[in-house]
Amino acid sequence: EGEHVQLNADISVSQKIGDSDTNKFFSGTFDGNRHTITVNLTDDAKNGLALFQMIKGASITNLTVAGKITGAIHAAGLVGYSFGSGSTITNCIVAAVVSNNKTHIGGILGHGNAIIDNCVFKGLLIGGSDAKGVFLGWGVDGDSKRVSNCLYIMQKEQDEKNLDLVQLYECSMKVTECYKTADIGTHGSLAYLTKPSDFSTIEKTAVDGTKYYVPGLPSGRGTEKDPYKINDEKDWNAFAKLVSGKDMDFAKTYEGEHVQLNADISVSQKIGDMNSMKFFAGTFDGNGLTITADITDESNSGTALFQYIQSATIKNLTVAGKITGGIHTAGLVGRSTGSGNNIEKCIVTATINGGSHIGGILGHGRNSDITIDNCVFKGLFNGGSTAIGVFFGWGDNGGTKSVKKCLYIMRNDPKTPNIDLARMCYDCVVSVTDCYKTENVGTHGTLVYLEKPSSGNYIEKIAIDGTKFYVLA
Repeated sequence: EGEHVQLNADISVSQKIGDSDTNKFFSGTFDGNRHTITVNLTDDAKNGLALFQMIKGASITNLTVAGKITGAIHAAGLVGYSFGSGSTITNCIVAAVVSNNKTHIGGILGHGNAIIDNCVFKGLLIGGSDAKGVFLGWGVDGDSKRVSNCLYIMQKEQDEKNLDLVQLYECSMKVTECYKTADIGTHGSLAYLTKPSDFSTIEKTAVDGTKYYVPGLPSGRGTEKDPYKINDEKDWNAFAKLVSGKDMDFAKTYEGEHVQLNADISVSQKIGDMNSMKFFAGTFDGNGLTITADITDESNSGTALFQYIQSATIKNLTVAGKITGGIHTAGLVGRSTGSGNNIEKCIVTATINGGSHIGGILGHGRNSDITIDNCVFKGLFNGGSTAIGVFFGWGDNGGTKSVKKCLYIMRNDPKTPNIDLARMCYDCVVSVTDCYKTENVGTHGTLVYLEKPSSGNYIEKIAIDGTKFYVLA
């Protein structure tokens, strides 16, 4: 305790440190000095068999463990049991084969509490019929425990049954910024050893020198002056993955952050997911550019370019292409919730193929404050047998909802039923002001003309897309 031990060479050993049977433990600091211990330990009757069988308040750092360890329950590659508070395992690599014929097994730590940071496991876990924990084999209530910045490189021989990065019993544990090269368990995010071609990634380097790739936008800090940049479809797909949390143990909402489109792009992925309740909560600036969408999801409510937003702002964006879904399909936003949602200076020219209720700009505003301001819809509706809302498809559960200074350039047959600038709102009111339509449909909005009538006093106005139209003075 309070003392330091340092490894000064690569060595091979057959003796463990500490003994759980006699309650003998290591409590100091062991610095592996970036060397390797190749271990050969076998004791089928020994619980928690590991290079360090028992630690308490210890620190183990900068060590690589290779070889093989064969024990009973809670066998592990580095530490069998960690009791008490304050134990840390940092910058360690385990490439050993750990095996037992019992119920629980661990890659780094077999049982107990510790902070495990910046480690790599690339060995094999053989056994653990009930629980195989890559970094923690079995956790219990007690002092601080966390796994962060760790990478699991899964070997092709590894049995995936009951395999996860951590295994817990009646306790919780923070698992942050941890990655795995195979989609196993519930903890950690998927990483790629070969750079994917279909979405943008950030390159990371693990403590053992392994380069791996995770979804990420290529540049920007997310501020208003230096937003995250969307330069191509790969960037958009990375953006979609991060918001939806697909293949990850977290979802990024971008709350308080800014994302900017930097080029006209074509996409087939939507942002957010209603089924898993993942939403975008930041500011998206289309920068006056166009996204051509080809999105189909008939199994999900509110299919749209942004399927789900919460307290978000979307501005300066044109959406072209086609979007196909079920109820509440829309051109720009499928569903909005929360306060302070804004859709500003947006244009939708896309074809909307949907179910019984569809929207041109917004499909469904639920329990939501939202303002749709200075937008143009000149797309085409297919569907909406019950209700078509050009700017606002459907709303409920209160909130302040406003549509203003918008223009609808109708491409549908003027006799299309159930079409209006804003549709029904249960337990809420949609305010529609200074909005215009080129055909006399629905009850909201003022009829205008794309060509100036030969008689009468008309005022010329220009919409956000450059369209000139004429309003009776």
